[in-house]
Amino acid sequence: SGGGGSGGGGGGGGSGNVVFEKMKASGAAPPPRSAACCFGYRGSLYVFGGALDSDLRADDAELSISSSSSSSGADGGGDATTFYDDLRVLKAVDSKWRWFLVNGADDDAAAAATTADTTAAAANGGGGGGTTQRPRPRCSSLAAVAGKYAYVYGGTAPGGRSGDGEAADVKLDDVWAFSLAKPTDGWTCVYAGTVPVVCDADDDDDDD
Repeated sequence: SGGGGSGGGGGGGGSGNVVFEKMKASGAAPPPRSAACCFGYRGSLYVFGGALDSDLRADDAELSISSSSSSSGADGGGDATTFYDDLRVLKAVDSKWRWFLVNGADDDAAAAATTADTTAAAANGGGGGGTTQRPRPRCSSLAAVAGKYAYVYGGTAPGGRSGDGEAADVKLDDVWAFSLAKPTDGWTCVYAGTVPVVCDADDDDDDD
């Protein structure tokens, strides 16, 4: 809603100007990423998923411990994109980042999740250990809030194969719900979706 307010956002002295300020936040901030989905609830900002290209990932040591992730190398040339399935919230009351990874568990419990669990969850689309249920790592999802739940639809994820057998990303159409009123309830799969559709190489070129 910041595109066309009265007075514009480009300069001038009108009282309707939109002013952006860099926030000082503490806590477990999300690693760099693109194509995450965001939504607001009761004055707080929620960020889910997203992706990071390999040329940027190598410069960020935090990425190896910060969240469950899954990678793809769709171009066959050694490059890869890391996809995330973490849900982070920036609380307005104290400007502190918190994150929910395993069944809505907060920072301490999420940090205790083992590499084996997060790897299994990514491979199974969200089921490591039989008790963990969450969306598989993805980017470019859509999100909306209805009542006390956030809903996440679809997106792009790794795990497919192209016609010539190369690794490829896939398009998803599943639907997940997250309880904002009771985060410990975690994620619920509302619709498991159909068979993921493999992305064409032309789709990747169009996105660049």
